[in-house]
Amino acid sequence: MVRGAAARLIVIDSDTEEAGAIITMLNAAGYHTQHYTDGLDGLIAIEDERPALVVLDWEMPFIDGPTFTRALRAAADTRPLVVALTRFGHDAVEVARAGADASLSRPLDTAALGRLIRQVLEPRTPYHRAGTRQGQHGAGELSDGPAVLRCIASRRVIPLL
Repeated sequence: MVRGAAARLIVIDSDTEEAGAIITMLNAAGYHTQHYTDGLDGLIAIEDERPALVVLDWEMPFIDGPTFTRALRAAADTRPLVVALTRFGHDAVEVARAGADASLSRPLDTAALGRLIRQVLEPRTPYHRAGTRQGQHGAGELSDGPAVLRCIASRRVIPLL
C-alpha cells in the first residue's frame, strides 16, 4: 500500500458532481483515484485495489457510512484509512466509533479535504490511527495551521496545516 502523493485512493460518493470535484482535486495533487457510487461496489474494489485511503460519503443510500466502515474493518485483509464526509452536526464520536479515521463536515471544501488527506497519509505527522502502538487512545492531534476540523476521537477542534 503506497502512501503519499502517488497513493491509490478510492472515493465512494453517491453524488457524482461532488465526487467529480474531489477526484479533480486528488488527481491534480498526484493521487491515483477511482470512484464508486455505492458502498457495495466500494467494498469489493477495496479488496482488489488495496487503496491507502477511502473518501467516504457518510450518508450513502443502501449502505451508509457506519455500516460500510464496520464491514470494512471486519472483513478487509487490508485496512485503508477512511475519511468520512458528513453533514454538519453529525456526532464526531459516532463517526470515530464506526471506524472512520477522520471526518470533514459538508458543505465540501476541497482545499480542506486535500490538507486532511495529506495529514492522514503523511507518516511523519503526529496523527495516529486508533489501534496502532502510538495511537491506542484514538486519533491524535494534527499540527498547527489555518484551517480547523473536529478531531473525531477526542471531540476537540484542531488546526490543519
